[in-house]
Amino acid sequence: MPRLRRVTPSAIIAIVLVGLLSGSVAAHDPTTSAASSPAAPEIASRQTGSHIAERPAFASREASDDYWLRLNMGGAQLGYGSLADIVREADLIFVGRPTDLRFYLTDEGVEGPDGNVYGEQSYMLMSVVIDELIDGDPRTEIPGHVDIIMDLPYKTAVDGWRKDLPTWETSLFVLQNLGRLNEEVDEDPDEIARTQTIYVRLNDSQGQVRELDGRAAMLPIFIVEWSPFPQDFEGKPFTDMVQAFRDASRSAGG
Repeated sequence: MPRLRRVTPSAIIAIVLVGLLSGSVAAHDPTTSAASSPAAPEIASRQTGSHIAERPAFASREASDDYWLRLNMGGAQLGYGSLADIVREADLIFVGRPTDLRFYLTDEGVEGPDGNVYGEQSYMLMSVVIDELIDGDPRTEIPGHVDIIMDLPYKTAVDGWRKDLPTWETSLFVLQNLGRLNEEVDEDPDEIARTQTIYVRLNDSQGQVRELDGRAAMLPIFIVEWSPFPQDFEGKPFTDMVQAFRDASRSAGG
């Protein structure tokens, strides 16, 4: 059964390049949260960035596909065959909207004289506000806002990604906690401590499904062809998919 050998941010990006691995990681116990309840409404619009409540007229499925295709979310490509498997392997499942992107530099990163950060240790963190918590206890720095890590080639690219961030777009997010993954592989204690409030998507297709015009819309990045999720929900009411995850969470005792 394949497992992740080293689950630092750079290792996760490397795993993406390997492609699909069959099987699943062993089930894990729920982790202790740093903030276990979604934010109050006033926190949901706080200082993490300008939040656009409504989808602008120029937004389209094609524009959304293009944005997410260009954004490397850094998820490990382990596919799961059922909602029960997904709920068991996920640390956090919720419906939410992206609110901001910010630069994230680990200790190993090197900043050059031109202001760019070179090497494999520079990343972005996408902040996502929780609209509905379905399963799990969020570990967060800001109550109600979850940080998801992704690759970043240069520090100067952050402003462009932030400008185009579809803050009006709701998604179902299925995530694993990076700190817990690092604990499982006996990572350096400093790395474990640093990643306790950082998450990665379960994988590129099963870790996020958007709501576009009230319908479930898969990301056009990586498809687990042998799994019914998310293919079976594509084009169907987004609320039906969310309800299916609520039911699966209840069945699992979440």
